[in-house]
Amino acid sequence: MSTDGSSGPPSEWLADYELDAPLNAQTHCVTLRARRLRDGRAVTIRALKGHGPRSAAARDALDKERKTLAAVDHPAVPTLLEVVDDGERLALVISDHGGHRLDAVAGRIVRVNPLHAIAVAIEIGRALAALHMHGEPHGAVRMTQVELTEHGCVYLHGTGQRHHQQLRGPEEELELPENMAPEQIIGDAPDERTDVFLFGMLVYTLVADHAPFDRAEGNITHHIRHSAPPPLRRFIEDAPENLERIIRRCLEKRPRDRYADMLSVVSELLRVLRSYTSLPTEVLVSRMLSDAGLADERAGPLERGVDRGTAGRQRWLRRFTRPIALGLFGLTALAVGWWTLHDSPRTGPTDPQGIVKRPAQLRVLAHPWAEVHIDGKLVDVTPIGRPIEMNPGPHTIVFKHPNAATQTRNIDFVAGQTILLDIDMQVVRPVDASAPTASQDETSP
Repeated sequence: MSTDGSSGPPSEWLADYELDAPLNAQTHCVTLRARRLRDGRAVTIRALKGHGPRSAAARDALDKERKTLAAVDHPAVPTLLEVVDDGERLALVISDHGGHRLDAVAGRIVRVNPLHAIAVAIEIGRALAALHMHGEPHGAVRMTQVELTEHGCVYLHGTGQRHHQQLRGPEEELELPENMAPEQIIGDAPDERTDVFLFGMLVYTLVADHAPFDRAEGNITHHIRHSAPPPLRRFIEDAPENLERIIRRCLEKRPRDRYADMLSVVSELLRVLRSYTSLPTEVLVSRMLSDAGLADERAGPLERGVDRGTAGRQRWLRRFTRPIALGLFGLTALAVGWWTLHDSPRTGPTDPQGIVKRPAQLRVLAHPWAEVHIDGKLVDVTPIGRPIEMNPGPHTIVFKHPNAATQTRNIDFVAGQTILLDIDMQVVRPVDASAPTASQDETSP
């Protein structure tokens, strides 16, 4: 492991841990597996890669992630074990359960048993409901964030990492639109119903072995925002009754048309599951791993939340914590509603007469991608996961792609107005849409 902080946290700073190779290296933060020397426990560490003024925003984001992990106590959410903080550098030590990623498990099975998929989905939904009770949307629900253990436990990772999304550097991959809800594509921040949509995409993909919105079928952003997914029975003839209805409601385009909360989704999925089997979800998850050749089904499930060699939470505790959590959630919702009603209106720039002028907002989509120039200056490369604030008045927006004709829009923005531009760049020959390059102003000979 490097000791200069360029590729990971310095070894001497985390001397109590035996560090493994990084699992994921972001501009300011690195995630890696490690072993705690004092007890030999396997852990995952998320740490700042450097320190100083440039990493202040990254430290703030990691601290928000710490608060989220500390607040959420649920068997399907990895546990924050400790925090290493020397005043400048910060690292989160998180439980590591040594399981298998859901996408890898599904990839080893010719056809996932729909009941096993529903069992996994129920546990993911319960984890999301626990996050939402603390006012924390996940915002990146997908199979790569889900871990299954041979004892039938399901863990949802990525909790709190949405705070890092605005800190991506040029070397990091852009968020692909097929992993977004319609509102995320146009720049809205994720909320509970965003997670409902992403959850619906995950369950559909797991059951059908086919994404509900396929990039190969054309403009993926258009399909996510406007097209209905193909019927499940096109891919699986014996899909459980009512499962498709549940998924379709999760995948409604307008957030208000989806389920209001994850507990409602979980309740519906439980009714479907119990109409076929009374087996605990742990048994069904363990059988899914057995189908993939990754577990011995005879080992059987442990008590939920029990990791190998660690003490577990008691089931009776869950009977009491859920009603309490629901009550606290209701009180929080009332408080937020009161605050919203009594909050002062947002102010913005004023004209010489003192009239408040709110900035306009521009949201842009481009297929397959484009550089966005505003008034002659490069702003960003699509997909852009945020609205662009515009001063009221006339502006020139230019979309550039090396293999397409430049497209120009002249718009006179009005204060407080929101405008969405959805541009088809009409690429004339195949290109690698995942590798944007600098614009080419000169014509090749």
